Amino acid sequence: MGDDRTALDHDEALRLLAFLLSSAEGCLKEPLIYGVYRLGTAAVQLAEAWQPRANSETAGVLRELTAHWQREAGLLSHDPAALKAFLQDANVAIADEIHRQSGQGA
Repeated sequence: MGDDRTALDHDEALRLLAFLLSSAEGCLKEPLIYGVYRLGTAAVQLAEAWQPRANSETAGVLRELTAHWQREAGLLSHDPAALKAFLQDANVAIADEIHRQSGQGA
């Protein structure tokens, strides 16, 4: 924390904040399932901004998350169970990375 190499720059943070706030507003008037898509998209935006500054192991996790989201986001309308499985796997991958970085292993 506090490492400028991993922090979002001003423009990245502002764009992500704007996306999150407009998504929250959109969730008030759109079908609830769109919130899943919006949150996943925000996570990918963060991953894309962070990846160039991350260490090689974390960058690999972020690249994989981003690539998979690009493929899996389309499942929202026709295969929500597969999207749910992807999101569960993505959460496990991020948790594993947290454990790896904290020295606890995965």
